[in-house]
Amino acid sequence: MIFATTRIEKDFQFLRAKWRVNWGKRATRDFNECLSLWGNYLEDFRKSPDDQAPFFHYQIRSRVILQLLILEALEIPSNNLDLLKSQDAILTSILVPGSFIWESSFEGGFPKNDYWFLYGHL
Repeated sequence: MIFATTRIEKDFQFLRAKWRVNWGKRATRDFNECLSLWGNYLEDFRKSPDDQAPFFHYQIRSRVILQLLILEALEIPSNNLDLLKSQDAILTSILVPGSFIWESSFEGGFPKNDYWFLYGHL
């Protein structure tokens, strides 16, 4: 199993390097889409917190993807980064710190310093 995982990781890294420009463009496009989805959820939460809070553990997926795409995108417009910062400020104001919200087996892949938004609830 270790060999298969290592082989898959090597193949993945090779493809990512080979297609870096296309990979980065796709990451930029996906970032913009996820930013919109995440913003929509925060707006829905603002309008109806009691109705939307139960969906946080699923909707936070968009914020996680944004964090991952930041590392892959070739260029993210500064206004989009500013929008993400303002969304994070909103989230910080409504997030009640707590334990990791997904299955514990995933926790090792999402360190608290980088994925602080996975450690709490609304």
